[in-house]
Amino acid sequence: MQEQSSSCKKIIEELLYQNNQNEQLDSFLNAIQEIYELCSNRAKVQLKLVQCCYFCNQKILNQQKIYTFTQYLGCSCKHIFHNDCLKLEISSRKEFFENLSVMQDILNEQFKCLNKCSENLFTYQIIQSVISKREISMYQSECQEQSKNKLLFQEKDIQDQQNLQKTIYECKICYDTTENRESFYNLKCNCQFCLDCLKMSLKNSIKSNKNLELNQIICPEENCKKVLDFEDIVQILKDEQDIIVQLEQKNILSYYEKLNFGNSESSEQLVHCYGKYILDTENNNKIYLTQEQQKNLRLGKNSDILLKINEKLVDCGFSFIQDKKILKLSHKCSNCKYHFCINNCDTLHEGITCSDYQKWKLENQKDYREELESRGFRFCPKCSVLTERIEGCNNILCTNCKVSYCYRCYFNSEDHDEIYTHLDNIHGGYFGDSDDNEEQEEEEEEEQSAEEEDEQEFDE
Repeated sequence: MQEQSSSCKKIIEELLYQNNQNEQLDSFLNAIQEIYELCSNRAKVQLKLVQCCYFCNQKILNQQKIYTFTQYLGCSCKHIFHNDCLKLEISSRKEFFENLSVMQDILNEQFKCLNKCSENLFTYQIIQSVISKREISMYQSECQEQSKNKLLFQEKDIQDQQNLQKTIYECKICYDTTENRESFYNLKCNCQFCLDCLKMSLKNSIKSNKNLELNQIICPEENCKKVLDFEDIVQILKDEQDIIVQLEQKNILSYYEKLNFGNSESSEQLVHCYGKYILDTENNNKIYLTQEQQKNLRLGKNSDILLKINEKLVDCGFSFIQDKKILKLSHKCSNCKYHFCINNCDTLHEGITCSDYQKWKLENQKDYREELESRGFRFCPKCSVLTERIEGCNNILCTNCKVSYCYRCYFNSEDHDEIYTHLDNIHGGYFGDSDDNEEQEEEEEEEQSAEEEDEQEFDE
């Protein structure tokens, strides 16, 4: 026995020596050593039960303190708590203290036995043991007062809503009054008018505004005269889509002109939609085409579009501003809903550049170049991106690589002015098509030879 005790002591001393840098381990080993010494001396030790408060989780080391300041909960586990802790929990919920039964349910709902041996820990007796009758009465009065105030607030809110619905609106144009809020419109400048008057005022303003400038469309209120927000215009004229499109298009073009006026290094470019749509001339409605129909029209193929007597196919031509710094390959037109390639490719090609797509088409599709060139398209001599010239000057600027080239013979240069010199010297002017000129020259030669033959016959 003594040999075992001596061996145990050596192990403890060795552990203490090896772990003298770890304070927690030192404390633990010291405690073991003390127990060892007490056991060696056959000391009579009475251990005290360490208990913790259910709420604050603080240790209760004084046995007398348990009976003086704590009560047992209604549970076989006999969890204990400080009276003050339970009092604090109840006072923090006093706004719900309608009666003892309600408070009991609230506490039992939130606090459960840690060992799950009982569903309900709290009873009337426990609550009454820590809260005096005066406090219970006070909490109940406060709860009733708060419930009463809440009910009054709800009634007031309902009354305010009803009063709001009965608000009398007066139009500052026609001076008519109404309770119908939906027939009125509140502008961003906080002026209110009936929708009919506001719509009529806007139409007249736009009609007299030939240039369709937004800064000329102002609030009808004489003391306001602020420029109307475009969102307001869209909402008021939502049934007049043509007017909205015209306003939007005009102001896009105006904005683009202001951006690029005297600024040769501007990163903005104007892109026009290549799509089409069907216009119903009777009610002025648009009928949008599918992506496949748009593609067939672009390629000049027969499509399945069947027009009625009152319908016609219209070129969209809607413009938008594109920042050249942003690498964007496609755009969906807000006017005709056509989703197209910005650089005029015949279809969308996400994940591949326009230049690579066109080079692939030229290499793999027979008669692709001849077919498109016959319809007025040209391929950039540098990057192969398509450009369509409907009319105008033969000096073509590639939208992709910014190289300029001659529409008639593909002479190209990075100097835009050099193409004008080429057109003037080689083709005798900036306008006209090579095919048209050749046909005209042939016709002139035929007419001249015919006249010479007539003269010879006349002389004979």
